[in-house]
Amino acid sequence: MSTHRILVSGDYHINFDLYLSPEGCTQPFQKSPPRMFTSTGGAGIAHDLLQAVATSLQAASSPELLEVKFEISDDFIDTPHSVLWQPSPLGKLGKEDDDRDAKVWRAMRSLPIGKLPESIDASKVSLPEPASATYKPDVILVEDHVCNYRCHVPEWLQKIKGPEKKRGKKKVHVPQWIVLNTDSPVAKGFFWWEMIGTLDLADRLVVVLSLDDLRKTDIRVSKGISWERTAQDLFRELIQSPVLLSLRRAKHVVIPFATDGAVWMTRTKVKGGEIPDWKVTLFFDPGHMEGEWWQGSGEAQENTDNISSVFAASIATKLAMKFPNNPDVDLGEAIQHGLISMRVYQALGNGSVKDSTPTPPTGILTKFILSGKKDLSETVQLDHLHINWKKLGSFSSIDVDIDNNAWRILESGDQYRAKQQPLYGLARRVALFGLNALGSVPYSQFGYLFTVDRDEIEALGNIQRLFREYEQKENETKPLSIAVFGPPGAGKSFGIKQVAKSIIEKDQQAFLEFNLSQFKDPNDLIGAFHQVRDKVLEGKLPVVFWDEFDSGNYQWLQYLLAPMQDGVFQEGQLTHPIGRCVFVFAGATTYHIDNFGPPEKKVFEDIKDESKKKARKEANEKAKAEFILKKGPDFISRMHGSLNVLGPNPRQVFDYIDDAWKDDPSDVCFPVRRAILLRVWLGLMKPKSNCKRLNIDHGLLAALLDAGHYMYGARSMEKIVATVKLTTDKLGSGASYQRSALPSDEILDMNVKEADIFRDTLDGPGDFQAHIENIARGTHAAWVKKVDRKNAYNKGFDELSEEAKADNFEAAKRIPYLLGLVGLALSKDENHSTISNVSEILENQMELLAEEEHNAWMDVKIANGWTRAPITADKEEKKKYRANRQHDCLIPYAELSENYKELDRLNIRNIPVMAEVAGYKIVPLGSNDS
Repeated sequence: MSTHRILVSGDYHINFDLYLSPEGCTQPFQKSPPRMFTSTGGAGIAHDLLQAVATSLQAASSPELLEVKFEISDDFIDTPHSVLWQPSPLGKLGKEDDDRDAKVWRAMRSLPIGKLPESIDASKVSLPEPASATYKPDVILVEDHVCNYRCHVPEWLQKIKGPEKKRGKKKVHVPQWIVLNTDSPVAKGFFWWEMIGTLDLADRLVVVLSLDDLRKTDIRVSKGISWERTAQDLFRELIQSPVLLSLRRAKHVVIPFATDGAVWMTRTKVKGGEIPDWKVTLFFDPGHMEGEWWQGSGEAQENTDNISSVFAASIATKLAMKFPNNPDVDLGEAIQHGLISMRVYQALGNGSVKDSTPTPPTGILTKFILSGKKDLSETVQLDHLHINWKKLGSFSSIDVDIDNNAWRILESGDQYRAKQQPLYGLARRVALFGLNALGSVPYSQFGYLFTVDRDEIEALGNIQRLFREYEQKENETKPLSIAVFGPPGAGKSFGIKQVAKSIIEKDQQAFLEFNLSQFKDPNDLIGAFHQVRDKVLEGKLPVVFWDEFDSGNYQWLQYLLAPMQDGVFQEGQLTHPIGRCVFVFAGATTYHIDNFGPPEKKVFEDIKDESKKKARKEANEKAKAEFILKKGPDFISRMHGSLNVLGPNPRQVFDYIDDAWKDDPSDVCFPVRRAILLRVWLGLMKPKSNCKRLNIDHGLLAALLDAGHYMYGARSMEKIVATVKLTTDKLGSGASYQRSALPSDEILDMNVKEADIFRDTLDGPGDFQAHIENIARGTHAAWVKKVDRKNAYNKGFDELSEEAKADNFEAAKRIPYLLGLVGLALSKDENHSTISNVSEILENQMELLAEEEHNAWMDVKIANGWTRAPITADKEEKKKYRANRQHDCLIPYAELSENYKELDRLNIRNIPVMAEVAGYKIVPLGSNDS
């Protein structure tokens, strides 16, 4: 048994907590009048929580114990605070509607109250037990809330500084770790400079600082755009901003983003003035951006110092108990437990209003700090609250690519994929298993629009923010103007509508669409503007789509400027105000805003033919002059934002050399976009079905996801899927989507650019079927080596029953499907070589593949009339059951014994050998002729 010691030091004060009546302050006859209690604020909150952790460990007879002491000094005590607590709906964590309406105490206001009245004796407030002069902590937790503490040198630091110059002659106790929970202004004050220059304390320092506090300094970090962007912005500021220069002295910097994520920066090298290396790890909630988890769930705690102390306490606990003497500390678990704990405290506040004495939920916070959610059931009765812990969400982590501005978590998750290989494997898993397959990939949902692509998340997030800000400006008279670009059928109007519906109240929604390519003259615009104005007068906030606004060689731009700029339109001698509305301009000839209008001359420099180069430059100059004449630059300057819609095809980039739109090879996410669209159209992205398995013919799934190009983007893909869905739905619930439900070849030819390849994909690799018997023989031979000698199937392949042979044939036939789940395929192309890391790729997804192998085996057995047998270790009983066509492995994969699971894994590991037997190479999916 070992005891680890923590000293809590820092600003502290006395809280006078006033709990309002649950009936409200305005009720003349209150059943329960307001009540007042006292508590210790600031560092006292962290101490009380850590003391609860220590008590919990002792009660559980843990071999690792915790001892917590408090450093008290008149220099650190701050002016007393008055905290006003009010009843608030439980909200997010309530199991059912009634539970969500249950009331908890949340702080609505915290104010310093200065000198206490003589009638109040603050000395009666119970303070934590102070540390003795000989106390030697392993970890010091400092709560610096910009009060008196940072202006002094605390006693623990004086003990280190005193003998600093005589360190070789006099022993001095130096804590292993210092956790500094601090606020803005960052890295300031006498305490900071004395600590950072003392001995090697900088290498023992973990700074905890909220991103909201950091944003109060002169830095720029995005919020809610995408996790990738926020993490990269934050790292850039931390290593470049002169404001944060001294903060870079710390060994670890941990920055939580509200309760939704955090960045952990570790300095890995600094010698002789060298620029340090940094490792940056992002922790994030895949389903929520910064600040989103709590939206719409009631008021959060106003006194955020309490919430940050919960997070810091988690860090201090893990450092004390797991890394007392380890410089290569891993804070990952502590950060994730701390984030979950902050959510718990944010939701529960100071407990149910029905409790006799309001108190922070230190007991349940202790469990989360020590073990996260793993020891808790999904729902639990906590005092008077019925809590659903599942709604706390979960956190993933990933190392940030600090050198690649286009870094995507979506791509990083498939670590063994060939460079710039489309995410075919992930797309298959997402299509089949829904959100479960995404794992640690961030995603966003805007109404019925669901996306995992960083570019789309960022663009749609920006548009949503513009909508939200505009919707709140009730006196605005000018339209909000947004440009939307994308290839035909990409879903330009659908995306904007979903964002608008997520912001604008239903009774205020109105959508109008005008195709400018069908207008004959400017007078047609006047009628359109009147329709918009009518909707505004009805009290609506209309969203107006100006489709193909760039048609007619930009002729309409000049007539749209006044309405965009001034919110008015001219009808003869009359000027009419339009009112508050949103203009959405959808392009027809341009697929990306960067290509709107003529380019700069330099884009033609790579043309080798000088005469052609000269001609292209001259033509471009004329086009540029005409674009200016048509008010193109003025039009762009009036835009508030833009959106580039991607759709199911690869992103398009314009090649100025060949004067054509081409596929962008860096867009590897388009198969995943297809998988999501497929599930949306099949009704499998609703909250209760977004993890439901898709029952579909494997060849059909491959063809839908691997198709080269859908002729008209999402419209073409949806036509094909709609036909399959309509035909299959007639067969009843649970029917499998089969290739026989596809539309006719004529319809496929109209909607799929490479329709022949689409049809070939349905049947799998070329002459693979001709080699099934050889593969089946090899599969059986490998299996025999691993089973008991007395097993009934331990015999030569030719000696097997016809049914047993058929089982091996089925196992061989599903090899292409299993490979497809990890982005691999079979090929006989002589130009291809089997990729070297096939085994690593298979091992990386082994449990998923083994479970699929097992499920497919069960489907075959059940189809052949087998039923489940009782599990028994008796070999004779097993033999008897098998003779009656009963099998004890007809159970879910998770319930199998490890021995049986290993047989499924064996089949997966043998795939490379089996492919070689058939004369096939294993190549990245999507390679030519694969």
